[in-house]
This record gives sequence, C-alpha cells and structure tokens, in this order.
Amino acid sequence: MKTKHIMLLLCFFLIGGLTGAVAKEEKKEKKPVPEFPFKRFYAEVSLGYGFVFSSVHLEGASSRGLFPSGIDLKNHRQSFGNGLHAGVDLGYRFNRYLAIDLGGKYMVYSTMEDWAAVLENPDINGIPLAVNEKELSSESGHISLQLVASPDFKRVDPYVKAGLVFSIARIHADQYYGVYDQGVWQYGSNIVFNQQFTGTQWAFRAGFAGAVGMNIHLAKLISLSVEWQFSVSGLVDFDWGDLKLKSEQGDRNAAAGRLNKEPTRYTGTDHLSFNSHGLRIGVKFKF
Repeated sequence: MKTKHIMLLLCFFLIGGLTGAVAKEEKKEKKPVPEFPFKRFYAEVSLGYGFVFSSVHLEGASSRGLFPSGIDLKNHRQSFGNGLHAGVDLGYRFNRYLAIDLGGKYMVYSTMEDWAAVLENPDINGIPLAVNEKELSSESGHISLQLVASPDFKRVDPYVKAGLVFSIARIHADQYYGVYDQGVWQYGSNIVFNQQFTGTQWAFRAGFAGAVGMNIHLAKLISLSVEWQFSVSGLVDFDWGDLKLKSEQGDRNAAAGRLNKEPTRYTGTDHLSFNSHGLRIGVKFKF
C-alpha cells in the first residue's frame, strides 16, 4: 500500500507541474502587444546633413575658357543644400496610413576654399599673369509640404514622403582680381594691381522633395524617425558682374602694360544649385 500511495503522489505532483508549466507558457504567449495610440496631430524636431546632388558650378567660366587645362570642374561642385541643417515639422494624420507634413529647415553653407579662374595670357615662363579668386557662402530656409504614406506597423513603421519644397537663400559672394609682375604663384612674384569685390543676392526656388524612412516607437506618444531625404529645386543664376568694388590697390597702368590690355575681372554668370540628398534624424511627439 505504501508503494502505491507513493506512486500516486508522484503522479499527482508530476501532473500538477506539467499543468503549471503549460499555464505559464500560455500566459507568456498571451502577453499583450504594446499599444501606440492613434493621434491626429504630431510635431517633430530634427537634425540632418545634406550632400551635393546633381549640381552645376562655374559653368560660365568654363564655357569662356577661363580655367587652365587639367582642372576638373567636378571638384568644385556647389549646392546650397550641402551642410548641416535643423528643422521642425508639423503633421496631420488623416488615418493610420496617410498624413500630410509641413516641414521647415534652416541651414548655413560656408565655403572653405577659394577657386581660381585664369583670365590672361601667360608670361614667358608659361605662368599666367592675372587670376580671379571667388568665394560663396549662404544662409537658406526651406519649407516643404509632403504627403506621408505608411503601413502602420507596431514598433518599426516604414514610410515614404513626396511633395513640394520652397527655398529662399541669402547668397554672399567675394571676388579677388590680381595682376602679378612675374606670373601668378611664381616665387618672388609681386602684385602689380588688385581689386576686391563683394555683394549679396537673394534667390528663390520651388522644386520637388521626397524621403524614405522609418518611425521607431519609443513610448506611447514618442517615436524616433530616421530618413534619407532628397530635394531637386533647379539652378540659380549668379552674376559676378553685380558685385560692388570693395577696395583697389596698385598701378592700373602698369598692370595694363604687363597684360598688353586693360585689366578686367571675370563678370560672367554661373549656375548654382539647391539640389541635395542626405540623412535626417528626428524625435516625433504625438498629441
């Protein structure tokens, strides 16, 4: 009898243990998925960096043959969409799958190099006697209006954006024109005549904007957005002849004698771009 009782007790405990394990497993499987409530409105703050995208630079100087042979203009591409930018977006969701987004961003582009266009015939050593050095910088604002489509996944929700972008930029330019007695960049050469010009131009552009990204839900009303965005706004004509004389030094007549002509700076038109693509990271708040 004792053996039978012991066997019954063992079976009882074994069945109880298995039942408890199954119940725990079922309880674990039924753990609720976190709810991220649907809200109509959202606001987002972001930082990003843009890169040059299909820009054209110094086309006017190139077409007039003002560059010495061997210079690759692709190394001097310019876009006012290039650089660090900060932005704020406001959005409205029509439903879980479609929203409209009004975004604004501000950025500063500052050139870190001068580029030179050779203007005159070389001296007896083959070194040019006169040179133009030019520099551009800008501050710009960009406003976009885009539709946003997403599948409404729970934790990580991908999306695409497409719409219009409107840009305004304040472009600042500096230009230096110099004539040398023995040739530009030649050791021991002295400046015979030089001028400095400066000026500002406002530019307005409208174009197309888009992005591919994802929302990563961090809390019920907060998510992290990561996207790769691009914008195409066409080109801005910049006329170097509009710059004003800032200073002038040296002997103009001596420079004319060295050049066998009147010293004249480059006053052509170049085409500058707002086009860019780049990464943007933001924090989104639903309300």
